[in-house]
Amino acid sequence: MERPVESVLVAADTGGITANTTTLAAFLASGTVGELAIFNADTNTAVAGAALPTRHYYAVKVSTTELRKSPTFNSAPAYIASAVGASGSAGSATISSFDGDCETEYIIKVRLESEKIFQSYGYQDLVKTYSYVSRCCGSACGCPEGAAWDVAMGIAEQINADRENEMLTPDANEFLLGNAIVRNSDYIAGITVTNFDNDQNWDFVQGSADVTCTTNIQYGGGTAVVVGDFIAVIDTGAVGTVSDANADYFRVEAINGLVLTLDRPYPHGTFTAAGGGSDLVVVPKATAEAIADSKWSIEIPGGQHATPAVGAISPIANVVNSQFVSVNIGLLGGFDCNGTVSTTAPTMPNGQDWQVSQMELKNSKNAIGAGNRPSPYRTPFPLSQNVANESLTVSGMTYYVLSVSYADQHTSAATAGAVRSPYVVRLVIADTDAVGGTPTSTTYDNVVTVFGNGWNGISINSDGVIPVL
Repeated sequence: MERPVESVLVAADTGGITANTTTLAAFLASGTVGELAIFNADTNTAVAGAALPTRHYYAVKVSTTELRKSPTFNSAPAYIASAVGASGSAGSATISSFDGDCETEYIIKVRLESEKIFQSYGYQDLVKTYSYVSRCCGSACGCPEGAAWDVAMGIAEQINADRENEMLTPDANEFLLGNAIVRNSDYIAGITVTNFDNDQNWDFVQGSADVTCTTNIQYGGGTAVVVGDFIAVIDTGAVGTVSDANADYFRVEAINGLVLTLDRPYPHGTFTAAGGGSDLVVVPKATAEAIADSKWSIEIPGGQHATPAVGAISPIANVVNSQFVSVNIGLLGGFDCNGTVSTTAPTMPNGQDWQVSQMELKNSKNAIGAGNRPSPYRTPFPLSQNVANESLTVSGMTYYVLSVSYADQHTSAATAGAVRSPYVVRLVIADTDAVGGTPTSTTYDNVVTVFGNGWNGISINSDGVIPVL
């Protein structure tokens, strides 16, 4: 059974925990706001660099007259787990190893899963269906025997045209699926990119199938683009060097002066591919259509939900784990017995400002039950009655999350023996590394040192568990 969170203490990285033997009065008077301290509950003096006292509690300074503290514990922690802050990422599914037939309907069913979806749909699945009928048979269509690239581009177009997905969503932070991408496994690695890049600037606009060329439609130093040529661009809408790992492929369907019309709207961020650079590659029509079907695939990233604002309780109960949407793909129609699906699992976010803020507010002094977790069956109350210093979470900050579990017990008149009184304290400590390098926090390191010294002569085991006598 999940143990209740009794305390969430959000601390700044103030250069370390409060110095050894500092009194509680001195901590309030001269400590830094956000400073974390571990106190001996019998003497109310801080512990730093020594073992946990027999009776102890944790505290964070809020002001000279206020601190936020945990209950007093009379035993060793039963378990300690820590995690470094991480932004996480949405998973994805890739459809590959399929052949393309002409005039055939290809169908995929996408099952979407997330915390928010489960709260809305319960045991019912949220399923999206996308289908594409491949081009007609005949040489006039450019693919008399069908082609995998046609199937890939057609399915990608259908996914991206869904207004609940990334390209057309009205909220850039809320969409069920990311932009579907047409991949080719190893074409670009075999060419010299600069021999096939655009000669002049080309402008790509998100949501538009038209590419506007400034002076000419040539590539590779004078070769004009023709209908049927493919264009591979970077899948983020950023400038850089296009490669097999980051390329999304499009087909030129029409040319009108300096405007190239692609097979489907360009879904990524608006950008200008500079002439003479390496932002894109033009694949000549004959070369592109001769590429084996086995080289083509469709990558479908999972989506995400908007995260709650820092310092405000979310109307969605208990959203503290992940904002990402996971993807599960089923193949039907022309894909039946013709194609495989591989998935990349999402990575969980941890220690993000919105996660910390929700944990803090839902276990704060104004939360339901004076700090107990609010019911998952109703909106947390009160919604907008936060008082001064209610949230110490800093917007944009990433945090270490150190979970300290206690398996205390108390006597009860209603039972013959003692009753378990489990507690979990979250020590949430700012990671002051702001440039994405190695996470750093002197305060976190100091806390780990204290735990490393054990409790009342009992050492921490190698797996992080402290035996409880």
